[in-house]
Amino acid sequence: MSGIQKAQGYPIAYTKMSGTLRLTLFTLALFGLFAAYLYNSPYAHFPDDNMPPPASPQTTAIVVGSGLAGLSAASQLITRNVPVRLLERGIKPGGNSIKASSGINGAPTRVQAILDDAFFSDTINSAGKAMLSSAQNRESLISTLTDSSKDAVEWLVQEKGIDLSKVSIMGGHTFPRTHRGADQTPPGFAIITTLLKSLKESPLFRLQTSCTVTKVLQCGHRVTGVEYTGEDGSPQELLGPVIFASGGFGGDAEGLLAQYRPDLKGYPSTNDPRPGTQPLLTAIGAQLIDMEYVQVHPTGFVDPASPASPLKFLAAEVLRGDGGILLSNGKRFFNELEIREKVTNAITAESPVVESPKQWSVQLVLDEGVYEATKSHVDFYIFKRLMKKVTISDLPSDALGEISRYCQIVRGEEADSFGRTQFAHWSLKEPTPDSVVYVGFVTPVVHFTMGGVTINDQAEVLKKGDEWIEGLWAAGENASHIRQDSNVPTSSLQTPFAISFSPILKFALFSIISNPPNILWQTFLEDVFPSKVPVEPSEKQLKDKPVQTRTSKRNLLAKFILDQTIGAVVNTLMFLVYMAYVNDHSARSTPSWYTVQADVSNRFWPMVMDGYKFWPAVSLISFLWVPVDKRVVFGCSVGVLWGIYLSLSVAS
Repeated sequence: MSGIQKAQGYPIAYTKMSGTLRLTLFTLALFGLFAAYLYNSPYAHFPDDNMPPPASPQTTAIVVGSGLAGLSAASQLITRNVPVRLLERGIKPGGNSIKASSGINGAPTRVQAILDDAFFSDTINSAGKAMLSSAQNRESLISTLTDSSKDAVEWLVQEKGIDLSKVSIMGGHTFPRTHRGADQTPPGFAIITTLLKSLKESPLFRLQTSCTVTKVLQCGHRVTGVEYTGEDGSPQELLGPVIFASGGFGGDAEGLLAQYRPDLKGYPSTNDPRPGTQPLLTAIGAQLIDMEYVQVHPTGFVDPASPASPLKFLAAEVLRGDGGILLSNGKRFFNELEIREKVTNAITAESPVVESPKQWSVQLVLDEGVYEATKSHVDFYIFKRLMKKVTISDLPSDALGEISRYCQIVRGEEADSFGRTQFAHWSLKEPTPDSVVYVGFVTPVVHFTMGGVTINDQAEVLKKGDEWIEGLWAAGENASHIRQDSNVPTSSLQTPFAISFSPILKFALFSIISNPPNILWQTFLEDVFPSKVPVEPSEKQLKDKPVQTRTSKRNLLAKFILDQTIGAVVNTLMFLVYMAYVNDHSARSTPSWYTVQADVSNRFWPMVMDGYKFWPAVSLISFLWVPVDKRVVFGCSVGVLWGIYLSLSVAS
């Protein structure tokens, strides 16, 4: 038999390899090496003449802003082995997120006593008149937020070890869904410090503070990095894809706030005075939306030591959510658990008592039960001299009668004329002039901005025509936000963590595409390096006896090495290129080869290393015990499980 002999049904190669087989093997080796070079080279070129050189495997992602949105983005990138440089313009990291004291919304979670299925509808209701425009797109974003909220909370609890076991109801909520810890650590501080600690443990992460981004760099239509000034004031450039998570414009009183909401001129704010960063993005074509939607929080503390300060400390929503009440001249005037816009409007219906900055005279009052439930908050406010422990006799003369009526409502003896039905931890039953209460003066403050750059549900920044500005993403308050004019509290601390299972279907198509070349590959390996080789018969053996065979360790080793090098490289590249292409195609009509290349570059070696934990054992089993004609079936069966893992890995 010329070229190849047969023994017991297995193809047996002659010792001397044919020229065709040698050429085939050499071509495959070259293809594997070339493909690895192409998709990992910083100098690889693609058809778009305007496209600059794509990122190398060590491309650094640039995150601007160190609040929860920025730290969450950095955390997700680090888990995918992408180096991150985080630029923060403040002296210390954390942004406004580190000040968050009420908690983070999530539903339905394992610590909620009541099944909460109203998060989506509550958020839709809170959006108010904003839903009159682009309702479908807004509903899609709201659905992403609310559907992912459970995963967000559980990611923080299970992956990061943050205590979020205490749940409270806030204004505009149908059910309690605002999570915070049971200890005295404010939730914002707990979340931010934990994420920062985790990031700083990674050699891929670098934080730079006191850095102000002054320009977004572009090459053609693609963002390539940023220009920024450091502590010494000298301009510097940093190259890489950019994620803006630099906050809103609530502290830009003379700039964006004055431009879009001149009626709020003179209001105090909870934000440090500083310009918004949205103009950096509009300068390269980003579109703005909902800039007129600015949240005025009803309760910012008036510091008795500096009542004229335009910067106020927020009186946390949880103080009212856990039972506290608001008094104006000793009387309640509204449902304290209404959405923030309505509570604010009820306060500002009266004339301000001070014009610069504008301030109203409202007292926030808690009893001993509410104090115990919010002890960590109140003790801090007392330490800052924003609240104090007094008796009812120290309040305006009408306060005793008003608090007595509120106690009757809490006991269920009458309905609240303002519509409040949740009283949480209020425990005072029979108030007297000597009853202890905790009091602080509060006033409406500019707190949160819902408008910003337009993004899609992939957080990609959009220009006119809803086209992505390639290489640029935005998150958090910097982007157009889900919370709108009515403001359901604490959704600002949310980051979606949804996993799409649609790539599993894409994997099925990949299996169809990849099976033929893999069948040829396995047949080729067996033809060239057969597992069974003939045993040379001795002169005494009869010539008509069947040829005996033995397992060739040399051939097994050769097949194993080739399969785990050339085979692994080519199969991994095929899979990653395919998945990156179809995923990018689903996100935009014309896939970006730069995006495909960058995705493959960042995932290639980690996925090859992952494969070496699994496929060598499968390969040995296949070569030792599985017949050639069954190997592809065996490999495909095992590959289904592996492919699902890879698909979910790419999807997440």
